[in-house]
Amino acid sequence: MTRRIAYALMILAGLGAMTACTGGDGGSVPAVAAGGPPQVRAEIVERHAAQFDRDLQSRAAGSQQELSAATYILGHLQRAGYGARLEAVPVENLVNSTDVLAVPPGGAVSATVVAVAYDTAAGTRDFGADIGLFLELARALKVAEPEHDVLFAALGAENTTLDGGHLGSRRLIGLLEEQGANPFVITIGGIGSGPVCIDGSELIAGAPGCGEPATAGPYAEAGFMHVGASGPPKALGRTLLDLLQGSKL
Repeated sequence: MTRRIAYALMILAGLGAMTACTGGDGGSVPAVAAGGPPQVRAEIVERHAAQFDRDLQSRAAGSQQELSAATYILGHLQRAGYGARLEAVPVENLVNSTDVLAVPPGGAVSATVVAVAYDTAAGTRDFGADIGLFLELARALKVAEPEHDVLFAALGAENTTLDGGHLGSRRLIGLLEEQGANPFVITIGGIGSGPVCIDGSELIAGAPGCGEPATAGPYAEAGFMHVGASGPPKALGRTLLDLLQGSKL
């Protein structure tokens, strides 16, 4: 277990999390689910967003602020009833970032991955609502379908320019390939006003499109089907819940 992951767990214990998790061996211990309605609540998305856009606004890859953000995400995923898994993401020299993974209940190989970036870089916009929707979607899906096979992945070092960027995605892709998984990947970004938009909607029957082709990037390069999802939190949350539960992927 790396020193950064051990420190994250120490912080989490101090915050009163209901479960512990391990790092290097990929083990996890699920928490007691927080419950709530099986829908995405826009007001909860806003509360999460405020934590990132106001209190943790600068989250450079490998920084203490990024670690604090990872700890926040980890705690809420555990409280939603997920087993927690932390994966170190090398940044440079002895500096690591962290991917925060909520593994599918029962340990099933992931058929679908929902991912979001949580680090910031110079010039990036406030995107706390992206992380807020990610957390609320994970909770709502666990309530609606407790034994689903979706992996939720919050990616560190995703917005850095080092080594071409997308370091969190590349680490996640490596793990998926080791498992022999070939999931459908949905990345959340651009949460706010406007219509629900699925970049690459041609890959999903009945999904609302926005005239954009399937999203390029490391997932497509690895041979995974990949779309990007944006729009207002309540409407997009409803759309994504329908897709994740309705086996349209």
